[in-house]
Amino acid sequence: MNIPDLQPASADDEAFFPDGPGRPGLLVHDGDLHLSQHLTGQVQLLVRGSLHVEGTVAVDDANVLGVEGDLRCPHLICGGELLIDGAVHVEGLILGYNPGGRSTFDLAAARVFLKGSNHDWEVTAAERAELLVEFDDFCPAPEGRADVLGNVLTSDALEVLGDLLGIADDGDEEAIEALMKAGQVLRG
Repeated sequence: MNIPDLQPASADDEAFFPDGPGRPGLLVHDGDLHLSQHLTGQVQLLVRGSLHVEGTVAVDDANVLGVEGDLRCPHLICGGELLIDGAVHVEGLILGYNPGGRSTFDLAAARVFLKGSNHDWEVTAAERAELLVEFDDFCPAPEGRADVLGNVLTSDALEVLGDLLGIADDGDEEAIEALMKAGQVLRG
């Protein structure tokens, strides 16, 4: 992660998160931040302003992202801890899963929101997504779900996400981040 002007977090910075201190390696950026790359991998970051990312934002189960302002990005993967004080604007897909993860935000816009039931969600206005699909991780989906998702997800996305969403037996969870980075997740 190559982000300029990062500082080590103070105890006050760590207090931004509801369960307080205890995040070794947490870094802070003061002010608004614009990134022209993906924000993935080892993410231990608090942005004291708004965050605009031109690539995918992926917060996996061992990581944390806090933003005091708004978050804007093409795609968002919620697997770890995500706390956004402002609004979340996602051009494409929000995918959330992982029983150890927690996501808290106000949804302003998203094309598709795939909301895993075992993830801890505190989302205001989830209905603002053009398509909201709630699912039980790796459990068979209700009849018709594959057709609904087939209308919005690319065939590559269906292949990678199929097992997680319960619509196929041969998904590849490891390939989710790579798929989202490639940006070819949603149909036209």
